[in-house]
Amino acid sequence: MTSEKKMWLLRVVEKLLVFLIFLLVGAGVWWLIFQGNSDSPTLQWGLLSLTTLLLVLLVIQNIVDRFFSQALELTSQSNDEKFRSLYESSPTALVTVNSGGKILKYNPAAVQFMGTDMEGLANLNFYDFVVEHTGHDPSMLQGKVRSGATMADEEVAI
Repeated sequence: MTSEKKMWLLRVVEKLLVFLIFLLVGAGVWWLIFQGNSDSPTLQWGLLSLTTLLLVLLVIQNIVDRFFSQALELTSQSNDEKFRSLYESSPTALVTVNSGGKILKYNPAAVQFMGTDMEGLANLNFYDFVVEHTGHDPSMLQGKVRSGATMADEEVAI
């Protein structure tokens, strides 16, 4: 089970427990008011105890919320670092281009493959590069990029 599913399951269990405690507290207050003597010190002590219990519960819930928030943030950071590491160390040239062909993101393999430095690659138009090195019309690629399609497995033979 993934950590996100575990956290979701724990949150559901937490919410159910909170609901049950509120239900028990409500039933206890109802019983004290309608079955007991409302002027008795026992009733007052019971209401004070229930109120204290609810406050403690809210503090515990706040601590659990902070824990889950921190855990999710760490998981997100870890995933970002893994992706960045894979992206940077990939032997495959990876580029992200905008609709005009401007190269927005690239990895070191793309710099090496395209035979330029990082500055040169940032100023290079991808479509011009495709035409120059293959002689193919890049209109199919341009159409996909303009439509907003993600091309995770698109290869351009150069």
